[in-house]
Amino acid sequence: MSEAKQAAGRTARRPRANTEARNAKPRDASPPPAAPTVAKPAEETDTASADTVQRFAERSLRQALAAFATHTPAAGLPDATAVHQLRIAARRMRVWARMFRSLLPAEHARHLSQELRRVARALGTVRDLDVYTAHLPSYAAEAGISLEDLGGYERDLERTLAEARAALAGVYADPRFAALGEELARTAALLTGDVQEGPGAEPLTALARRRLRRTIKRLRKRGAAVAGDAPADALHELRIETKKLRYELEFFATAHPELAATARTVKRMQDLLGELQDAAVASENLERYALDAGRPNDEPLDARRAFALGRLMQAQVERTMDVRRRFSAAWREFDKELKRARKTLAALE
Repeated sequence: MSEAKQAAGRTARRPRANTEARNAKPRDASPPPAAPTVAKPAEETDTASADTVQRFAERSLRQALAAFATHTPAAGLPDATAVHQLRIAARRMRVWARMFRSLLPAEHARHLSQELRRVARALGTVRDLDVYTAHLPSYAAEAGISLEDLGGYERDLERTLAEARAALAGVYADPRFAALGEELARTAALLTGDVQEGPGAEPLTALARRRLRRTIKRLRKRGAAVAGDAPADALHELRIETKKLRYELEFFATAHPELAATARTVKRMQDLLGELQDAAVASENLERYALDAGRPNDEPLDARRAFALGRLMQAQVERTMDVRRRFSAAWREFDKELKRARKTLAALE
């Protein structure tokens, strides 16, 4: 396994596109658990009840659903930009299901999370390949080679991307996709009813403080144990925790705009760690191609192409090591920002 792939580690460990296509077929004939129903949905949220957890949960879910609908084409598959926005919307709905699971029956919350994860994975596979394919010319230029030097590698990437998009089409065509949308709409309708005693009646500010303090504490603890030369798995887990905090902050920033600056800071750290993902995707595709996993039999890997692929792989190794060198200093500054964020949380009203 290459140094770049080891450095990026599990960030690239997604199912192959053809595997996703097979998995896109309905695997369970039983219907999903039905969301509980309510009598008559209440009118639009009023300002007197807008600061409760239930009201905020309803409003934020409707916003996420609207974003997902906006970027879902009426026919065919979404383009690269829409795939990116749909992936973000799916991730946000997964965070939503985790944050507000106490408002839903346990089985219902679990099912939503599983189905959203399935959709997000299919979108993520396409998105990673979209990004890599778009950046391949610049990666080649940095490595001092041309696309022609790589032989059929660019065409092989296009085939791999086509397989991933076919897998995504299978997810869209699966009845479970339409059922998921209906289920999420019913969930929003459920929350539209009167605020009941219990978790939904809690003031939103109290939840924001408690939830964000816990997530920040967990992220700082994990980050303190990670250095630039840490195992790839440790950096992978740190990226996941950073992403969770970012989406939680963005949710609560719609009610508390003072959290928006912290969310942007967290996103910058997520982007830095995300460069390892780019290197991992590049290394995985290069190794697969070099090992003849997708190269046509009539296109031998001659000395010129082998050299070009080696240069491209070395460029990814150098890119990965550059991220690792920058990480330690960046994390020290980032940790200071997280400390300041605790003061912001204490001042929420």
